[in-house]
Amino acid sequence: MTNNWLEQKKILESCNMGLACFDDVPDEVVNFLKNEDIKKEDLLYNKKLAGHIKQEYEYKNWPYFLEHYLIQKIQSSPILIEESSNYNFLNKNAPFYLDSLWCNYQKKYEFNPFHSHSGIFSFIIFIKIPYDFEKEMNYFPPNSSPYNEGANSKLCFFRLNNYGKIIDVNVKVDKSFEGNIFIFPSKLNHLVYPFYTSDNYRITVSGNIKLRV
Repeated sequence: MTNNWLEQKKILESCNMGLACFDDVPDEVVNFLKNEDIKKEDLLYNKKLAGHIKQEYEYKNWPYFLEHYLIQKIQSSPILIEESSNYNFLNKNAPFYLDSLWCNYQKKYEFNPFHSHSGIFSFIIFIKIPYDFEKEMNYFPPNSSPYNEGANSKLCFFRLNNYGKIIDVNVKVDKSFEGNIFIFPSKLNHLVYPFYTSDNYRITVSGNIKLRV
């Protein structure tokens, strides 16, 4: 874990988005996600996703320890517990469950447009980041305009401020993110900009967590 992960985590968790960052994803979870053979035609998941990414595959089955880890993080995080209080209109207890799980094999020039997810919480687990972030910034370097901070390869979340203005928070994703996870409200809009300097895949795993009512 490098200073960049810690810096980005601090920024994100201070932005009042209901988003939490964790660097304790168990090895057994990461190993399952890496080693499960899902790159098959019948597991293509593109038709259910917003991404302009050719290779997105669904996990049909997953071990209990993966679902348990995700739910345990939600139930133990002050940020996510506070976000969960928005659903206190239910008239009975309703447990969380993992509803869907998929893997994005993103190649250079591909991207995920502005979108949100279904469910209560969603997550991104960073499996492989193939590029050097500084090289990405040098490919299209930011200029002196206050509106151009350089977007290549960044993950961006959006929220409204107290005046109704859209605030975008750009995350400098790099190799220090590998093996770490974001968990966030499913309706939090976000996008992933393309990268340009590597021919390898940027691999992330995402999913949606719902209430069993």
